[in-house]
Amino acid sequence: MTQAKLRIDPALAGLSRSAWEKLIYEANLGVEDADVARRYFIDHQCQIDIAIEKDTDRTQISRRITRARRRIEDIYKNGIPC
Repeated sequence: MTQAKLRIDPALAGLSRSAWEKLIYEANLGVEDADVARRYFIDHQCQIDIAIEKDTDRTQISRRITRARRRIEDIYKNGIPC
């Protein structure tokens, strides 16, 4: 099965786990969105697996990931040190 991945800023692709954790924290996503972001961006779980674990649909997870990605990229571009 193929997996679609959201396109992220190429500069974010090589960040360490601790840098991702800091960006997610600084993005102030809230508990649920931060958990989804960690599972997707750090643990590399696919959206459907996250949806099953959260007992929701994949569309909702996709929206949360998109919202998180935008906030994380904004934080990174505004110079929060990682």
